[in-house]
Amino acid sequence: GRGPVDEFPFTELPEHYLEHFRLYDPVGGEHANYFAAGLKMADQVVVVSPGYLWELKTVEGG
Repeated sequence: GRGPVDEFPFTELPEHYLEHFRLYDPVGGEHANYFAAGLKMADQVVVVSPGYLWELKTVEGG
């Protein structure tokens, strides 16, 4: 999920973590993307299909 960047302080994480959450959407502007931050910070990721694995490896999908 994603939400407004100005709600990031509610996570109570240090400010420097915000860069892991930032997502720029050309239509909707800047957001905090919690799912993407989790993927970026994970040591390993389990995916449910070869297609999803491929998608995560693309610039657009992951």
